[in-house]
Amino acid sequence: EVRKKQVWELPALWLSTRPEGTKFKDSALGFLRTLSKVDSALYLGSRYLTALKNL
Repeated sequence: EVRKKQVWELPALWLSTRPEGTKFKDSALGFLRTLSKVDSALYLGSRYLTALKNL
């Protein structure tokens, strides 16, 4: 019950019937709210950020 309140449904506008217009995978159900003190580095983790920087 609490988990359902934390998940935001994906707006239909962001979904597309054409693969080139899709913003999210078909398996995406919604968004999860993160804590306000969590920034992208903390959320993604150092290994992922290092891999992105090395691209």
